[in-house]
Amino acid sequence: MHYFRVPKEYWRDRMLKMKACGLNVLTTYVPWNLHESKRGKFDFSGNLDIWTFLDIAAEVGLWVILRPGPYICSEWDLGGLPSWLLRDKDMQLRTTHKGFVEATEAYFDQLISTVAGHQYMRGGAIIAVQVENEYGSYAKDANYMEFIKTALERRGIVELLLTSDNKDGISSG
Repeated sequence: MHYFRVPKEYWRDRMLKMKACGLNVLTTYVPWNLHESKRGKFDFSGNLDIWTFLDIAAEVGLWVILRPGPYICSEWDLGGLPSWLLRDKDMQLRTTHKGFVEATEAYFDQLISTVAGHQYMRGGAIIAVQVENEYGSYAKDANYMEFIKTALERRGIVELLLTSDNKDGISSG
């Protein structure tokens, strides 16, 4: 259940329906491009209020697998990465290129440090956090996944870390 695709007023209702269907876990992407549509200007209000979303999940009794990216999925323009990244003519997305690392660090500073308090070990609903998404299909930088993993852990992520890759991509991602 992607919080940013469902009006905030319906989050509890949808989660209760999920529980009624027998589900006990939901996954959600975190779209960087929506939370930081302009460089340095973060928005976590209204439909982007991930903290309220996580609180409701905990209240309803659903566990959460958080998928913060930075890249979330090819079904989104630029995989959910903010378009302003492309203003850097030398940008190398999803790599340890200095410009991408700096932007990702700033994004994670805003997001991860605060959602870390919503982890199971701290009384919250987050039981796992995805390190990137399907990187094995891309795999341009052998150091990238370690960078993302370390960036998450440095900001307090202690729950299970996982990735999503197909059988061919898992060895590369």
